[in-house]
Amino acid sequence: MRPRPARAGSASSGACVFLLAFLLALGLASAARAQIAPPEVVSRTVLPGAWTAPGPAAEAADRTGKRCMASAARGALRFSTRVGDAWIGEVVDSSASDARNVSLVFADSESPAGEAHVVYYDGSARALREGVRVARPGGRTGWVVYTIDGSADVGSFLSVAFVRNHLGVAYFDATHHALRYAEDVHCHRWATDLVDDEGDVGRFCALAFDAKGAPRISYFDSTSRTVRVAMRSGTRWYITPAVAGAGQQARESSIAVVMPDSVVHVTCRDPASARTWEVALAPPHGAPPPPDAAGRVRR
Repeated sequence: MRPRPARAGSASSGACVFLLAFLLALGLASAARAQIAPPEVVSRTVLPGAWTAPGPAAEAADRTGKRCMASAARGALRFSTRVGDAWIGEVVDSSASDARNVSLVFADSESPAGEAHVVYYDGSARALREGVRVARPGGRTGWVVYTIDGSADVGSFLSVAFVRNHLGVAYFDATHHALRYAEDVHCHRWATDLVDDEGDVGRFCALAFDAKGAPRISYFDSTSRTVRVAMRSGTRWYITPAVAGAGQQARESSIAVVMPDSVVHVTCRDPASARTWEVALAPPHGAPPPPDAAGRVRR
């Protein structure tokens, strides 16, 4: 009788069983990681390109296409409209003798026509403020100034965006070296939220919204020399690094959300080399890892 190659077959079978078990375990582990994954970088590209830094004045077009500008001039914050070859101006805040980081945005189509919002850092009061142009009797317009946050020295870096007829502001808290977010919840009543206060964070912030109106913020972490991205889902903030500063020194950033998948695109610039990086991050998905004591989820 011809002997069966039992030993070789047993060894081969054992190896196959071990390999299958290993692959199965690896697959289960990968699946488990996928279920609890916070936002992940899905692509990173180095781009040569120009960068436009924010200037001392903000310019935007209103709903009729007219050029408008908000700027600090002659000891006050002013708003001007281009008419022909001239700028026709009006005072937004006569007490804002040290207005900085001026941003100008117009409300979306659901708001009254021509409603302009000027968000700025009041350097003399060290507060974040909003000036709103409202209709007056006789077809005139006037300005009402609201304080968004005056609890600390806030707003020396800021970014403004509109979504679904409400305004959001991401801004730097210089007193606590933190990133904060404020939202106009109803008729210029502002709700503020602490986004990140781990280390010295929040400078060079940029704000955008996804399709559901959830804020996404890119900002610089001065402690780790990293550009980070914060994404709010529900009541929690998911925080993930976008571009490490080591060897790149990227700190300035802009942010956009690409529909319909709400993939976040962050463009970062290294001011020393003038190189630019574009990073794409997937939105938060699955069950998150345990949050920290402040309720934030970090990678």
